[in-house]
Amino acid sequence: MQIPKTIIDIINQLTEGDSEIKKIYTKNHQSIDFKKLQNSELQVNEIKKIGFLKQAIEEILSSKPDALQLFKNLCVINTELETNIDRKCIESCFKSPNIEESFNKLIDVGIVKKKNSSKRIYDISPKLLNTLEINIDEKCHEKALQYYKHKKKICGTDSNDDVEVLYHRAKIKPDVNVLTDFLTIYRQIYPRTYGYQRLIDVGQLLLSTEDKYLGPIQVAIGNIYSDLGHSYSAEGAYLNAIEIYKKLAEQYLKIYLPYVLATQQHLGTLYVDLKRYEDAEKLYIDALKGYKELKKQYFDVHSSTSDSTQKELDNLLTDVHQFKDAEALFREDLEAYKKLVNQYYDVYLPDVTPIANYFGYFFIDVRLLEDATNIPPDSADKYKVMAKMSYDMYLADLATTRNNLGTTYSKLFKNEDAEKMHLKALKTRKKLVEQYPKQILPSLTLTLIDLGDLYFNTIRYEEAEEMYLDALKNSKNLAIHDPKKFQIEVAVLQNKLGNLYLNSKNYTKAEPFYLETLKEFKKRAAKEPKGYLLDVAVIQGNLGLLFLYLKKYDKSESFFAKSMESNPERSDTLYNYACLESLRNNQTKSLELLTKAIELDKICIDWAKSDEKLDNIRDQKEFKELIGEESKI
Repeated sequence: MQIPKTIIDIINQLTEGDSEIKKIYTKNHQSIDFKKLQNSELQVNEIKKIGFLKQAIEEILSSKPDALQLFKNLCVINTELETNIDRKCIESCFKSPNIEESFNKLIDVGIVKKKNSSKRIYDISPKLLNTLEINIDEKCHEKALQYYKHKKKICGTDSNDDVEVLYHRAKIKPDVNVLTDFLTIYRQIYPRTYGYQRLIDVGQLLLSTEDKYLGPIQVAIGNIYSDLGHSYSAEGAYLNAIEIYKKLAEQYLKIYLPYVLATQQHLGTLYVDLKRYEDAEKLYIDALKGYKELKKQYFDVHSSTSDSTQKELDNLLTDVHQFKDAEALFREDLEAYKKLVNQYYDVYLPDVTPIANYFGYFFIDVRLLEDATNIPPDSADKYKVMAKMSYDMYLADLATTRNNLGTTYSKLFKNEDAEKMHLKALKTRKKLVEQYPKQILPSLTLTLIDLGDLYFNTIRYEEAEEMYLDALKNSKNLAIHDPKKFQIEVAVLQNKLGNLYLNSKNYTKAEPFYLETLKEFKKRAAKEPKGYLLDVAVIQGNLGLLFLYLKKYDKSESFFAKSMESNPERSDTLYNYACLESLRNNQTKSLELLTKAIELDKICIDWAKSDEKLDNIRDQKEFKELIGEESKI
């Protein structure tokens, strides 16, 4: 039956040329009462237009009320996930006697359609949902939770689905239980997954909770934004968190100042990534002032030196009279802290001793806190334990700030200042790692790497080698217990050592390190090509250059060709390949490769002007034109 032109005109105005939505209304036009709408109303009243579109869907599904309710339930299922909507899971968890018939109705009218070639995965057009602005109630979110529960049973555990569960829980009741799970799960999910990005939506929902929870939420949101490359949003979240913690620190300085400083660390790292080195420097220097204030008001009462050893601290605390004033001050803080942790236990304190699970914030074991205020004046054991634990945490965070400031100084070419900061951080971390190897060894390794990079960039190769080898030893030990997390660090260090030996012309040592690195990156690229294929290209290019120096030209060509296949846009690989062909006196090919390299990066011109490896093409007219020299006639 032919559709009347007037109806076609109305549908076109309703859908504004959107083909997906237009198909639904065109296909089901006989179920819609268009007489209630005049064309003039569409032009002047957007609210009436939306209202009519919603009503039209209800009219299309009027013969199947269960299908309309199913549609509303499906609207909250996140179809951006490739595994949604799973029909089998829907039919097994939505206990409606007409569930199969209702699902078929949605398919028949075109609201639901198959996704790709899957037999049981379906989709709803996001444009349809955005246009209709379906009113979703709490029951719909409860149905969604029911759906993901069944999906987990049928399809197995998936981190993306876990995040969706968290999202719907937050929509229903954004309470402290959801918050606790949010603060836990965001540290466990791989940043390149869809679910990690979706956590931002969960965090935004949680910002509607009580003010006392906002600091940890803002830090988590800032970390997620930063990992995703949304720098402006990350900066805003960190600044919000710092403001929140600073207000709390006005009342409880010794409790909340460490949270301020820890958040400044995150923001400083963001500024370094953004190459805002001066901003990072100011932030880290401000953080160091904060640590000095913390030490002055708290730790100086325990120690007469800035870097007290365990023995010195024990000596100071053995006689209770030596810290009588400190004890009173500490008890005062503990009382305030105890009130907070009793009220906000689930946010500020984990269930186990924090030293054993997270050594990055200024936490104290709640069990020690609860006992501390009742200890007899002649017993300092528990006080000593807490004082030492707190002081060690202070030192760990101080070392992190110094290391970060050292990295920033390196970026600003303040190499002497950078070395001083890194060496101070290294000294502290070496002391702490003896008592807390599991918690401190990763950060100690990072300091060794940063020092190695500094020495490498300033051509102090022997010192760089020492740092890199120590870091590699640590990373290999860490990888034994957690290969998924630390094996990549082993590969990165092997590549750094390969570069070191290449630059110091110790070619025989470089080769095995490069080959081990390539093996690891190729293994990862097979599973995640987008994440690691470019790294494979870099290592292949390094091997190509190594074999060029070893005058093993066939091997060099092989690796350069593989590198270009992995990433044809690397100017340094193209340049080195051009050098190889020049040495082989393949002038035409050398000029062709050099031209491409210069097109990608003009710095290749500066390299070419004095590179002896290009002498075989130096007199060519094309070469002189490439580097900007006039041909001699």
